[in-house]
Amino acid sequence: MITKGKWEIKQYNRDVFVVHKGTNIICATGETKGIYYKGKIAEANTRLIAAAPELLEACKRARELYDHLALGTLEATCKYGDNYEPPTDEDWLNMRAGLEEAIANATEEL
Repeated sequence: MITKGKWEIKQYNRDVFVVHKGTNIICATGETKGIYYKGKIAEANTRLIAAAPELLEACKRARELYDHLALGTLEATCKYGDNYEPPTDEDWLNMRAGLEEAIANATEEL
């Protein structure tokens, strides 16, 4: 189980970033066991960690649409019932946009 909702980033100094949801600290980047990730590396690691919930949701949506595609219309109708509607072009475009947004949030500069 993960902390639900959008995770935020707070920069404490040049090299220390904290990922949090409200008052719940998820993690901090910086010195760990004598290894010190500074500046851009710490910032990039933090962005990736903070984007984890969005990346997970985007992956789940992509998996769901893939499952519909892989089944084919007849098998999907058998599995989901007579009212089955296959994913539309808009569903695919929305999934793609969600993936792009999650990737952008994981890689954009603070």
